[in-house]
Amino acid sequence: MLSDAVLSQRAHKANVAFMRDSLSWVFGERGVLTSSEIRHKHVDSDLWNPSEGYRVKDEVEVYVDVFECTKGTCGPYGGNDVQIELRMLDPYVRKTLSNTGNGTFSARIKLPDVYGVFKFQVDYKRPVGIFELDVVWGGRGAETVRGAPLAFIPLH
Repeated sequence: MLSDAVLSQRAHKANVAFMRDSLSWVFGERGVLTSSEIRHKHVDSDLWNPSEGYRVKDEVEVYVDVFECTKGTCGPYGGNDVQIELRMLDPYVRKTLSNTGNGTFSARIKLPDVYGVFKFQVDYKRPVGIFELDVVWGGRGAETVRGAPLAFIPLH
């Protein structure tokens, strides 16, 4: 498949292009997505990743920086279909992130009226191409009685 004889045949130009693109991705030379940690805060606060957590129905802003790396150089990723999920066992909220420029994606999420352990997760797999990204922020804690002080406590 990768011999000079196969790569030099003119009839297989599409296959050769596919093999080169695939091998570049496999060896991390192109199409590799990387990201920062997920950052989050109350909509009306300037405190990032609050240690006191969130309560049900709080409105939260979530940010993640995504970069595409090609031959050792990383630049902002320009996609517009990256989604974030707020998950317990299954997604409770799934929202498409807005590309705010320079590779930063953001969304405003209203937390559900469900008590339990949740996590923010970006699980981005493109149907066309070979990009894949998985970013998770885990939370712990439970608000089992209405009025208890905390519903979401971040793991640090």
